[in-house]
Formats: sequence, C-alpha cells, structure tokens
Amino acid sequence: MIYKKTRASLIILCVITIAAFSSCTVFDSGAKDKIVTGATGVPEPMQPGTVIKFTDATTFEIMEGGFPTDSSIDVYAYTDAYFPPIAGNVVKYATDGDILDIEYPEGAYNPYMDPDASVGSDGGSKSTVRGY
Repeated sequence: MIYKKTRASLIILCVITIAAFSSCTVFDSGAKDKIVTGATGVPEPMQPGTVIKFTDATTFEIMEGGFPTDSSIDVYAYTDAYFPPIAGNVVKYATDGDILDIEYPEGAYNPYMDPDASVGSDGGSKSTVRGY
C-alpha cells in the first residue's frame, strides 16, 4: 500500500516538474558557433546579458549569451549607430538586448570620449550614444 502511494507521488512529481520546465524560456545562442566572422558592425539586439569581444573589426566571440531566438529578429542585424569596432572591444548588452556599454582596450583611441567625433550613417551627427 505504501509502495503504491509513493509510486503515485513520484509520478505526480515528475509530471509537475516536466510541466514546469517546458513552460520556461531557455535561451540558445542562435548561432552554430560562438565565433562570428564577417560582421559589418556591432550586432544589436542580442539576448539579454550577452557579452561579446571583438578579435578584429569583423570578428567577434560570444563570451556569454548569444543571438536572439525570436524568429522575427534578423540574427545578423548590425547597427551603424556606433563607431566601427576594433580588436579588443567588449560589448555588453542590457536586459532588453540593446547595447549597454562598449569598452575599449586600455590605451586605444575611444571615439566616445572625443567630443569632436561623429557617428552614424549620415556621417555628421554628434555622438550622444549612452551618455558619452
């Protein structure tokens, strides 16, 4: 009798656990590899909390997170609202998947700290990106 109650309880527990995990959103990188080549700029959006590091102007490694899994988003959407990346740039993404911070390697020219630098496809707008 106790065996049947224990067995029934375990089955119910398993069903509840499976139901709970199947309703969770699990993020996948959205990319086959964690190294992306041929980038034409800084990708945006990405999964919340993603961190990428550029190894050169067109190649980056996904350190944490990945591309969005929403099929309505172009996985390889690059924005020209930021300066072109350089080797050593670390890009951090906020909880909404938009760019939170772009870090430059020590000693490298950081155009966001230059009040005379301009960015954007119009070639003339002043940089007001993220408070810089």
